[in-house]
Amino acid sequence: MHALLTIMCKISLLIYLIITSPSIANEHSNHSQNAHVHGLAQLTLAIETNYLLISLTAPAYSLVGFEHRAQTPEEIAKLNKIKKTFTEINNIITLSKASCKLINTHINMDALLPLTNDVNNNHTFHTEHTEVIIDYTLHCLSLTDISSAAVTIFEYHPNIKKISAIWVTDSQQGAVSLTATENVLSWQ
Repeated sequence: MHALLTIMCKISLLIYLIITSPSIANEHSNHSQNAHVHGLAQLTLAIETNYLLISLTAPAYSLVGFEHRAQTPEEIAKLNKIKKTFTEINNIITLSKASCKLINTHINMDALLPLTNDVNNNHTFHTEHTEVIIDYTLHCLSLTDISSAAVTIFEYHPNIKKISAIWVTDSQQGAVSLTATENVLSWQ
């Protein structure tokens, strides 16, 4: 558990460094004014000891085509399909030479879920910018063999046009923009 907390602290520091870095500041300033951009997702990888944490945040519209609470059977079916798709980590990312076991998956799309019967359905709740957040925790036998990952979400969700990816290991960190044609994230 201590290793996971250390990783999360490193991720927070890395995000701060990327945001405040002069070399990335110009690209990031466009996103900070309009933090939610359809077609743009954020991917974070953190590697420490034998744990790999992967987090993807994407606009709901880019994944399911809407950003409100699901109301129709078609919208509910889209949410179920997304949840099933993202249960498989390889539908987002595949690791090179990895002998890892997925130990936890958390998919947060609560703002899209239909309202329950206890809530007065006469009120319409609409969130202007809703995101889906997918977190994976993997335990790996050896992370020293892993030096890259192919981001595969572009194949399944063509509305994702660009991913701002950041990564941190015990000894280094970096950031890169990924697209469907340039989809390999390398960190060694």
